[in-house]
Amino acid sequence: MSTHNPRVCIGAQLRELYDLDEPQQRALLHSADPRERVTAAWALGMRHEDAFSPDVRELLARESVAGVRRHLLVMLAGFGEVDIVAALARHDPDAYVRKTAARFVGELSVNHPDAFAIAEQLLSDEREEIRASLIDGLPTDVPHNVSLALVRARDDESDLVREAIARRDAAKLDLDALRRTATDETNDVIRRGALVALLRHTGAGATFATFGVADRARAVTDLRFAGVKLRFE
Repeated sequence: MSTHNPRVCIGAQLRELYDLDEPQQRALLHSADPRERVTAAWALGMRHEDAFSPDVRELLARESVAGVRRHLLVMLAGFGEVDIVAALARHDPDAYVRKTAARFVGELSVNHPDAFAIAEQLLSDEREEIRASLIDGLPTDVPHNVSLALVRARDDESDLVREAIARRDAAKLDLDALRRTATDETNDVIRRGALVALLRHTGAGATFATFGVADRARAVTDLRFAGVKLRFE
């Protein structure tokens, strides 16, 4: 049976390349092997930290392999390069790169408040995966304009976006919002997820006391589908 583990191999390769001198590492940035390009970039990034950011920008501009661009994206996010990360969210040809970049825009706003203006724009992006990923990355406390955009996202036509909103509500312990989702949401998966989150924080008795008869009956069915066993104390 094979014991090949890509993460172990990359880690070993990174340690090996880190011991090379800098000219050798820089030469590998032009290797035909994407794994060597990635590993050399990380080795140089650890060597120079933020000072390596201009080099990463240059590498990104010519990189054709999406997997390599994802690694460069992670590095740029670590360097706090909000504008480049936002540009990748909007324009990269690979969907996974775009989604990852959108989430990083949200996460970067914690230490880079200028990212909030970009986040507000991305919440109106026509691609549902961008909107959903951004919501997943946003911190709990956001400016008023972003908060208003998140309120509008509650009625988004995309299930992906509404599900991201429900995850955010659960993380914030917004029980009123979870109750609304548990009763009003038309998507079964999202509604049941909100209900399970609500039960986790309030208990069955408190949760069902707020539901009408019809909502209570549906909630019992939802929980059965979700595999949750009720215990009323």
